[in-house]
Amino acid sequence: MIKEIALLEEELAGVNEEDMHRHSMGDYYDVFPAGNIMGRKAWLQKHIEKIVVYPENFVVVFRDY
Repeated sequence: MIKEIALLEEELAGVNEEDMHRHSMGDYYDVFPAGNIMGRKAWLQKHIEKIVVYPENFVVVFRDY
């Protein structure tokens, strides 16, 4: 579990503001802290194309806008 978290943190460190706007992900900070589960679900369905699971890790593939 710690290894997966470290991999995600490393991947997220490479995300810059331009990438966030390109993916229209700027609303993340409005949706997730609010605690509305339906809003979170809608955001995930809108922005994530697929999640690929491997034996040692996983990859989140965002939609390309």
